[in-house]
Amino acid sequence: AVQDVTFTITGANDAPVLTDTTNPTAIVEAADASAQNLAPITGSFAVSDLDIGDTLTASVVGSPVVQL
Repeated sequence: AVQDVTFTITGANDAPVLTDTTNPTAIVEAADASAQNLAPITGSFAVSDLDIGDTLTASVVGSPVVQL
């Protein structure tokens, strides 16, 4: 006997995943933070998202300029 089969596919918005991070570090602030001379901090990471067609964007929060 022939029977119809119905499939229901429910989509989900998968969150992006950060991987391959380099140089994770914490900076300890001195009591007199204006006297600090911190070297630049660099690093990298990879981002992937299972959702086809999603546009991934990144941003830096904070100011690259020290204000006294």
